[in-house]
Amino acid sequence: MEQLIYWGSVLLFAMLPGVFAAVLWSPILLSGRLRALFRRLPPTDSTVVGYTIVAVGLSIPFVIGVGMGTTGSAQSVDVANALLNVVFGIGILYLLGLPVSAVVGLPRADIDWDKTGYGLGTWAVVVIATLWYVILFVVPVALFAFLLALPTGSNPNAAVVGSFG
Repeated sequence: MEQLIYWGSVLLFAMLPGVFAAVLWSPILLSGRLRALFRRLPPTDSTVVGYTIVAVGLSIPFVIGVGMGTTGSAQSVDVANALLNVVFGIGILYLLGLPVSAVVGLPRADIDWDKTGYGLGTWAVVVIATLWYVILFVVPVALFAFLLALPTGSNPNAAVVGSFG
């Protein structure tokens, strides 16, 4: 029973940021093109299910990366640097990979979701949606990393301005 509670807690922890992001990212569903994209994604023909799977699924690398970035170092500056490296790295990968996957990869995988022909407007909508999603994770983690890197006065080796000793 303890194992079940443990793994349930881990799963809940891993999914909560994705659920939060799904709520904040939901205005993208105002775009008919993006609704069509999520409707056509396997495993179902449901916009809500496809959207939820994508929104929560895309958050998992951020959650794992932040978890890994915060372990293994006692120095808050090292943790801050690790967090920034992880979230910016994942963000760049998403910004480069997700639009190409959606606009080029899915049609080649026989998932035709854009009736307008995958033109410049489709690229723009997908890039903007991806950028918004990345911002939902990068900005809070970057702010947290910035706060972690601030001097707290607890470092005895820190230079004190005006000290003569």
